[in-house]
Amino acid sequence: MELTKDLAEFIGICIGDGCISVNKRYSELSVCGDSIEEREYYDKTVIPLFNKTIGKPLLDYKLSGRDYSKNGVYGFKIFNKAVVDYLRNIGLKPGKKTNIEIPERLMTESLIRNVLRGIFDTDGTVYFNKSTSGKHTQPRIKISSTSKNLIFQIKQISEKLGFRPYFKKPYKGKRDLNPVYSLVLYKKEDINRWIKEIGFNNPKHTSKIDIWKKIGKGLPRSNLKERKSIIFNLYNNLNTETSKIF
Repeated sequence: MELTKDLAEFIGICIGDGCISVNKRYSELSVCGDSIEEREYYDKTVIPLFNKTIGKPLLDYKLSGRDYSKNGVYGFKIFNKAVVDYLRNIGLKPGKKTNIEIPERLMTESLIRNVLRGIFDTDGTVYFNKSTSGKHTQPRIKISSTSKNLIFQIKQISEKLGFRPYFKKPYKGKRDLNPVYSLVLYKKEDINRWIKEIGFNNPKHTSKIDIWKKIGKGLPRSNLKERKSIIFNLYNNLNTETSKIF
């Protein structure tokens, strides 16, 4: 199959939220996110991308998302050697995420932005620092990973695209104590360019950006449902709930 922009974005999603497991008994692809905050993203973007680029052309069927309540995640798991072999042939590696990288075949001018969108939608964070006014008016876009190679790849790619990321000192992760490496975009010009040229498809991120663009600041500790309600009120000139927060 052709390496399309949609497939490149799905590979980026796999780099962020995916896991390939291979042993003598089975080959598995698991792609899951937060069951509350990312359900909409999975239903509207992740699963349709899989069905369009892999499910339909390779397997001739479409899958649906499901809850994995034990782990608090939502997405899909598929036990299929053909799917796993296809992704491995593109360059995705099974096993621990400490070794994951962007496949060389996707490091092209036409595809790399889509790969970055998929990675940042899943493993990225949009947050806001306080300014001297005490309000959260300074936007930041951050990507973190236990894969040092992935973070340095993204640093080189983003610099080549004209961005100026800041490399943060690694810290120990909470789950497995592996070092966590991070890049942050903090210059407003870079953030606006990123939103325009790379963009996000995950409402978890776009809702924060929409509010920032509308009122000039972020809302820390808000969840997606709250932000969507605020956005609805803002764009419909309703002041009932928004006045309580601002």
